[in-house]
Amino acid sequence: MGEGERGVLKRPPRNPKEPILDLNQWIAIALHGVALTAATFGALALARLWLGLDERAAVTVTFLTVAFAQLWHVFNMRHPTSGLFRNEITRNPWIWAALALCTGILVTAAYVPSLSEMLHLVAPDIEMCGIVLAMSLAPLILGLIVTSFVSWYLDKKHRRTKDAAV
Repeated sequence: MGEGERGVLKRPPRNPKEPILDLNQWIAIALHGVALTAATFGALALARLWLGLDERAAVTVTFLTVAFAQLWHVFNMRHPTSGLFRNEITRNPWIWAALALCTGILVTAAYVPSLSEMLHLVAPDIEMCGIVLAMSLAPLILGLIVTSFVSWYLDKKHRRTKDAAV
């Protein structure tokens, strides 16, 4: 439902013998998965070991961390050469609506007593929210750093190829 890529219809079709996902994309998927997993387990460890939370509170922190990390992950799905704040993701109003709706659902699940009881969650306090925020944003920040590096590398490679052609 977002804007299409510019010039997409001017490019030749991809070779049907090529895989839909190439090696670089599989590596990116694996790295994003590792970052999300590490952040989730890190949040669990911080909740249990640093804050000394009971099992139910630690589950709440872990659940909210993985949920919000997946929401923030949408911002890592931009093209490596697109701008950080102006890109195909941030220009799509449906993304913002979906993020707001999902955030509302998560907050409701954590703070509405009947829902939180049914889901075995506890209402997070400020320290729990701090862990959730920090650990759920960690994969996004790591992804932004990696994407910036990839963008820089591709730009450098493109300039080198362009200079060699001249």
